[in-house]
Amino acid sequence: MQDDLYFCEVERIINEIGEFHEYFSKAYYQQGEKYYNLKSTQINHVSDKENEFTFLKNLMNYIMKFSETLIPLPINYDPSKIEFRFRVKQIESAINKIDHYNKTHDNGKVPVQKCLNDLVGFRIIISTVKSYDEIMECINSSSIIKVQLMRSYVRKDYDDNHNLSYIGLHVYFKSNNNFFFPWELQIWRSEDESSNELSHKRYKEKREYISWPGFYEN
Repeated sequence: MQDDLYFCEVERIINEIGEFHEYFSKAYYQQGEKYYNLKSTQINHVSDKENEFTFLKNLMNYIMKFSETLIPLPINYDPSKIEFRFRVKQIESAINKIDHYNKTHDNGKVPVQKCLNDLVGFRIIISTVKSYDEIMECINSSSIIKVQLMRSYVRKDYDDNHNLSYIGLHVYFKSNNNFFFPWELQIWRSEDESSNELSHKRYKEKREYISWPGFYEN
């Protein structure tokens, strides 16, 4: 019974994130920002000399506009039932990810929405006896969740010794619109929190972040 109460909280938060994503995305583009079809537009298309500046300026405006909407955060949650976190990606991290995809994914021949699918990220940590596959099935078959989900999958990462270092359910929102940047929700079981945090820390330590000093001012 307690497990079901926790999951009801997850369903409610998924609805709120989906509704917030659609509201924010519509409001952002109503300001006159340039549209990109993020499914058909590839990373190499926005990385060439002709389009790079316009696209990166769009990214920075998106990140800054989102940051302006966070006080107060329009997502309600019960801290007695779940742990809830969120973050918006830093522009340097987004640029680094674009550069990484250009070098490792067939020279950037991959849709933008597959690369930049986590400009905004949320995380739920929940105490549950359900497996990740069971949680995903509950979400996919839920009659409570009314918002459009882009996709969901159980992510597993392994260390250099082939031991499982990270596991979590990843859910993506794009409000059924290829012009909206997707947002990511990670759902972790509490028993995996420590190992997942350690995996994230090690991953960040390996990443080499490029600097972009004075770009916006210039």
